[in-house]
Amino acid sequence: MPEGDKISKGFYLTIMIGTLVAGALNNVTLKEQDEYVDPDTGKKFYHPFVQTLVMFVAELGCLGAFYLAYNLNPQFKKTHDEEEAEAEANGIKTKNNWWIPAIPAVCDITGTCLQMISMSYMAQSVYVMMRGGAPIITAFLSIIFLKKVLSKAQYLGLSMAVCGITIVGVTTFLETKDDNNSNIVFGILCCLGSLFTTGIQFVVEEKVLATNHIHPLKMVGLEGFFGCIYTAVVIVIANHIKCDPTSTGCNANGHLEDFNNAMKNIFGNGILLLWVVLNMFSLGFFNFCGMSVTKHISSLARAILLISTTVLIWVYDLAFVGEPFYPFQLVGFIVLVVGNLIYQRIIKIQSLENGPKDKNTRKGSKSSFGKVSVNDCISHQLLVDEEKSEETLLASQDK
Repeated sequence: MPEGDKISKGFYLTIMIGTLVAGALNNVTLKEQDEYVDPDTGKKFYHPFVQTLVMFVAELGCLGAFYLAYNLNPQFKKTHDEEEAEAEANGIKTKNNWWIPAIPAVCDITGTCLQMISMSYMAQSVYVMMRGGAPIITAFLSIIFLKKVLSKAQYLGLSMAVCGITIVGVTTFLETKDDNNSNIVFGILCCLGSLFTTGIQFVVEEKVLATNHIHPLKMVGLEGFFGCIYTAVVIVIANHIKCDPTSTGCNANGHLEDFNNAMKNIFGNGILLLWVVLNMFSLGFFNFCGMSVTKHISSLARAILLISTTVLIWVYDLAFVGEPFYPFQLVGFIVLVVGNLIYQRIIKIQSLENGPKDKNTRKGSKSSFGKVSVNDCISHQLLVDEEKSEETLLASQDK
């Protein structure tokens, strides 16, 4: 089975749902960490660089999972080796590409650090509203650098997804009128920077996976390996950069980061440690599912799934945190879900689809193996199954 050409419906649903659920759990666990107050200093847990390191350690764990599966699971090894042999036969790089994930890892650490910082400098409602722009940036970069061509229906679904999450964010922002953060401008700039670096990361990963044979687990693990190295250097530097201890983005020791204090808090409080461990497990699963979505579907589909997780976070806040409910938020939720379903072609609008698809791209022929498709379509195998069911139906009608 050519890697990246055919996936089962079960695996398709697993990576889609896994990305949503694990992505929401990531944000919930991070939010709970940020709410922890150090009893010695009275300041909230502000350690964005340490939290970024935790993320990369979780990703590095995927590399261990890959080698365990490869050495202990004969079927996994057989499938991987067959895919690698077919990739070589089709001119796909399979050797000496272990260093390539170092490139998207740079984008990953930059985007994650900016994201962690922005969450501390701005209201959650504003953060959610701005993250709704992620698919637009990813789509823009995909069209320019990957030569993607979206159908009119997909443009509609993309627009609805962005509108939906924006409605949720704007409604919360207007209703709560949370304007007490004097550093909101800095937070917005950091959030915008994270959107662009995340979009670049997704596009680079899609290009790498299209031209190199790297299993998603291995890809995530190698990014984690390089990310750990990058973050360790950043933490050392941040530990020596002085700042105003009274400001939001500063630790009690008067530096941008305080690694020793972070370790003391994490291992000195069982609840905080639990949130960190849960965050690590969810991050590992989330990155594997997200990388699989990028490999088998597209980077833009992954971006849309990421903003959909913010709605799950909203539901969590309503149910467990006690956030007030606003009717227009429900409207935004419905618009977002429908837009996502239209983009994924679960809800089909035939009149807005483009002309006939490239048969090579749709059926996953060898000529399209490993190439970046100009059509941002859903899984090839799902389309093949759909075509077979249509042919069966037509044949029965003819009879």
